[in-house]
Amino acid sequence: MKFSSRHLVSAALLALVTGCGDGTSPGTGTNVDQIVIILQHPLGDPAVLAGETLQLSATVYDSDGTPISDATVTWLSADEATAAVSSTGLVSGFVPGFVQIRARAGNKADTVALMVLERAASLAPLPTVIGIVPGGQTDVITGFRNAAGAPLEPFGRTVDWASSNPSVASFSYGGIPAGATRGTVIAQVPGSATITVTSPEATASIPVDVSLLTFTSIGTAYRTSCGLTNTGRAYCWGVNFGHQLANPIVNGSATPLRVEGVESFASITPGGSETCGIATGGAAYCWGDNSFGQLGNGTSEVGNGISTPTPVVGGLHFSTLSAGEVSVCGLTSSGNPYCWGGGYDGELGNGGTANSSVPVLVSGGLTLTSISLFSRHACGIAADGSAYCWGNNIDGQLGDNSTTNRSAPVAVTGTLSFTAISTGIRHTCGISGSQAYCWGDNSFGEMGSSGTGSTTPVALSGGIQFSSVSAGYTHSCGLTSAGVAYCWGLNDVGQLGDGSNSDSTSPVPVSGGYTFSSIKAGDRYTCGLSVEPVLYCWGGSDNEGATGSSTIGSTVPVRVTGQP
Repeated sequence: MKFSSRHLVSAALLALVTGCGDGTSPGTGTNVDQIVIILQHPLGDPAVLAGETLQLSATVYDSDGTPISDATVTWLSADEATAAVSSTGLVSGFVPGFVQIRARAGNKADTVALMVLERAASLAPLPTVIGIVPGGQTDVITGFRNAAGAPLEPFGRTVDWASSNPSVASFSYGGIPAGATRGTVIAQVPGSATITVTSPEATASIPVDVSLLTFTSIGTAYRTSCGLTNTGRAYCWGVNFGHQLANPIVNGSATPLRVEGVESFASITPGGSETCGIATGGAAYCWGDNSFGQLGNGTSEVGNGISTPTPVVGGLHFSTLSAGEVSVCGLTSSGNPYCWGGGYDGELGNGGTANSSVPVLVSGGLTLTSISLFSRHACGIAADGSAYCWGNNIDGQLGDNSTTNRSAPVAVTGTLSFTAISTGIRHTCGISGSQAYCWGDNSFGEMGSSGTGSTTPVALSGGIQFSSVSAGYTHSCGLTSAGVAYCWGLNDVGQLGDGSNSDSTSPVPVSGGYTFSSIKAGDRYTCGLSVEPVLYCWGGSDNEGATGSSTIGSTVPVRVTGQP
């Protein structure tokens, strides 16, 4: 087997087999205590490709543990049709399979179980395309395919990775031995590069685009964020446990990664385990976990999720989507509300509690102008400004003066006419006129008022006039018509952005004097898009990257990595 000059020759101690007798080595008269096969393979794996060779050697030791330099070693293959071994320890692989190779000195022997690998006809690297920002990084991995296109076992196989332009995007094994089938691409500066992976049998490449991003919209969720750029491309960052970043390799990313498969989105919404977007033209696509049918593709499967944007079935054209914990709701261009995914709390709004892997029409014949779903309840606004909610109601978040779950829409109590509405995990907020109201859970002040929660709308304290509002996990935020941002509720990791970690039952201004065009509250973090536009995030409780930078738990806004 041939390897590049940068491959390191490693020695791996495999199985030690000792024999019986006096152990005298022929030709030396020295007592042999043990013999150890040394495997000269870049990764220390007992494998050789069919049609290739692998050099083995053996070290013989006396009873004092001293190597016997002139000891005679004999080699034997247990199956010469699979692989033969020469008198010098050179193994020639012939056909795929396992074979025992033995080295003997005196009455001592060592045996290695060697795998002869089927030759690959092609390589299958993932991701197939990389869109990334300067300062970001992402893992890459390659698979192997035979002539029929079937995957081959990667064990024992080695590859070379190289970048055509390391000054733009470099490659690192990151502590993994050179020759490994995976590594990390590190983006340096804007530009293009190609990452090439080469094995003794085949080669493949991954195009890399490193770009600075100008965002026009932002979406937050539990620990995943997504944004759209001024070119309509979608980027996501944060956790990727269900492949909601549309990346099949990484566990998460603290910097934006481009969503591949759809060239231009009109909107994007991350959820608890899935992400969905509306393509230019109105077709909906979803990706990520599909355990409850939340991708809307007509199937449901518990597993690793789907990393490629998948069309939502039914031929519907959507104007708005909102993704929740394990379900998704959207409005068609005519304002008809549909939902799909998990329905156990009635969050599909179709009168039942069964899951659905296809869009189902929300009951009641409603025509809505907006819809919001964060966790397990959804709310929307009708053309006359009346608000309706459905789903989980354990804390009164449906606003119907009860704590009873509803599988079909119920009107929010009162005569308020809403222009905006936003659902959190167990609370809801809306705008009527210029006054913000919230209802549901108030354990941390997320309703923006003191006291316990409420099953009906309660006006925020402070007398601030708001034009938009966003309910998050246990905090909420809003914007005035002048673009001044305020937040209230839990502030244990800085999610209120006021420079402190103090909870607040009334709105507090976000630090920095920024003028925002939009603001989104997530799971203990917040993101806001300024009018420049520049995207900022703050708060965050872990290192999984939902805030889009290496800064975790900031009490003031921090720029998301990769912007001009």
